[in-house]
Amino acid sequence: MLLTRGLTSDFDSVCALYARVTSAMHEKGIAQWNWGTYPNADQIHKSIDAGTLYVVREGNTVVAAVTLDSTFEPAYDAVNWLFGGKPGTFHRLCIAPEKQRQPFSVSSRNAHRPLPRIFPRICADHYPRSQIRIHLSYFDSNCAAC
Repeated sequence: MLLTRGLTSDFDSVCALYARVTSAMHEKGIAQWNWGTYPNADQIHKSIDAGTLYVVREGNTVVAAVTLDSTFEPAYDAVNWLFGGKPGTFHRLCIAPEKQRQPFSVSSRNAHRPLPRIFPRICADHYPRSQIRIHLSYFDSNCAAC
């Protein structure tokens, strides 16, 4: 499966995916997201417009979505990031409920370096040992998802 930039034509499918994932989370007792509040359609629109929304399709169906950019919570502004520059950040990563808890592999069109074409600052040859700079936030009370 390929990770590709989300298109305006993906908007309805991506919103439906987030609504399904949020509902599945609530069924498991995970109250981290509330579709319409976070995440919401405006955020999806902005990510598509900015070119930062990426999707994974299985056939014509969107089965995963994520926003990749270099913004994050202000609390992280004071961090002295290694390797210079701001790290890349994953926002609103979601995978269709029926695809969760099973092997799930994606790549970009550049299989030997999966992310650089999508987000050049995540991987770059000039970083020591091609180290990846990624920031992931998590909800530590989300034990049901572990």
